[in-house]
Amino acid sequence: MPFTVYLDRVDWETVGDDWTPGAEDYSYEAPALGDAGGAAKVLDDAKPGLLARFFGGDGPFSMRLSKRDRQVLETVVPALKAAGLRTCWIVYHGGHDEGFAELHAMADADGQEIALDALLEDTDLLAALWHAAPAHTMGTIGEKARLLLEHEVPVLLASLLLGAGYGTGEYELYGRARLDLEAMTVTDDPDAPFYNGPPL
Repeated sequence: MPFTVYLDRVDWETVGDDWTPGAEDYSYEAPALGDAGGAAKVLDDAKPGLLARFFGGDGPFSMRLSKRDRQVLETVVPALKAAGLRTCWIVYHGGHDEGFAELHAMADADGQEIALDALLEDTDLLAALWHAAPAHTMGTIGEKARLLLEHEVPVLLASLLLGAGYGTGEYELYGRARLDLEAMTVTDDPDAPFYNGPPL
């Protein structure tokens, strides 16, 4: 796991029960599921099948998500690109029994930051996000779109890099990843700033 401190290795008698990890306590580890460069393809073909993977075949990262989750990414990621985005930064953190991820920033091809409120004025994007949002999600089209972009899609992207159970274990972790909408990859950032609560 990237930027991790393992709590089961902490000498609690020395540090005390109210100890909180600082930047010096975390160490960086390459993502467990990403390639050597810490990247995963976002929209791989769903092959080989589950049986091939069970018997030792290496499937694409998208196979590690449910069919519904893959459909969300297959809808949302191209819609973001069509809306003019080229880069999205997500931050993730977790520990014990929870893993979280949030949208951090978005930029166009020139590197200019795009505000979420401005992006949500794109009616074509809103239509795509409306269809991708879970049916049980309450709220207006804008509220559903915001929830999808701020939380659900970042969690799915973090899951591609770290596994569906990231953030669950006897550790605390944090990190940042970059969604490249040209290469269709999500890549972990080994230079993420120290996490001290959202946002980074």
